[in-house]
Amino acid sequence: MQTQEKIRIRRADVADAPFVALRVISALGVENPDDKIVECMTAISAMDEVLYSWRNAWIAECGGVAAGMLLAYDGANYALWRQRTFDVLKDMMGYDLTGMQDETCAGEFYLDSLSVLPAFRRKGVARQLLEKVLGMASAQGHSLITLAVAPDNTPAFVLYRSLGFEKKGMLHIFDYDYEKMEKLL
Repeated sequence: MQTQEKIRIRRADVADAPFVALRVISALGVENPDDKIVECMTAISAMDEVLYSWRNAWIAECGGVAAGMLLAYDGANYALWRQRTFDVLKDMMGYDLTGMQDETCAGEFYLDSLSVLPAFRRKGVARQLLEKVLGMASAQGHSLITLAVAPDNTPAFVLYRSLGFEKKGMLHIFDYDYEKMEKLL
């Protein structure tokens, strides 16, 4: 296992938008995205005040190489940012997601997307990203942290449970069912 000293967690900057976009796409389970999806998500990730903005992301680096990303935000911003994000998705891709269930709401700090490159998995990258962002959320006064995870993602369930998250129901988002998990700080 890689030592923690070799993993550096930092806030993303606008130059990370392409990496953030690819990691969000990966977190959604899309293995080989077409160029149009990558272009659209990169455009969104370069924006401010949208769900998948670089401003909401933390990057894990191993040996100076971007290894993973965690995207998280205050649920109080969700409704407005969702509208802006979904408007871009509709304009650029033709996706109409207006009927999709809300992922989060005011009173929650939402861990939207966590993705680690395959070469860096099982080396503590995801755990360190989560610990960093959970600490930041606590310092900002958030007391309820939530996330959605695919029911068949056993490694993620094990990790989230080890950090104190518990299952709290189901969400139907992006045409798939996800477990909603929460943690009280």
